[in-house]
Amino acid sequence: MFDIITDSACDLTLDTAKQLQIEVVPFYVSLDGEHYRKEGKEIAVRDFYQFMVDNPSAYPKTSLASIEDFEQAFRAHAAAGRDVLCLVFTSKMSGCVGSARNARDLVLEDFPDARIEVIDSAAATVTESPILPLPSPPWWKTPWPCGTQAARWTRP
Repeated sequence: MFDIITDSACDLTLDTAKQLQIEVVPFYVSLDGEHYRKEGKEIAVRDFYQFMVDNPSAYPKTSLASIEDFEQAFRAHAAAGRDVLCLVFTSKMSGCVGSARNARDLVLEDFPDARIEVIDSAAATVTESPILPLPSPPWWKTPWPCGTQAARWTRP
């Protein structure tokens, strides 16, 4: 068995992620261009969007999840002896894949037998969540290359 980790760009609600036992590593958002907060943890997603509605001239900024955020998540799973499948926001629009892969490499230095697979979803925002290996009809038949890649990795 394996655990699933993704980033908050997948737009799963906290309740859905909890129900499906998917760990979500948050992106960072800034409303003022200076102070960044973890999306979904330090600022509710609804509050972020409400800010944009209430302040149409404001330009909030986002930043990818850090290497340290992914490392913390991967390290906990590796220490518990759990395999990890991590699907992240497209590398065409973000450095999130690089952060996750660098974090994996750091964790593998201490846990060389850990199995941590980081897959570029090649998808953005809500199109990322249907790729996650959910207990629904064959998720590996998604039109995205990562669906096939993830299916190969998860099958014995």
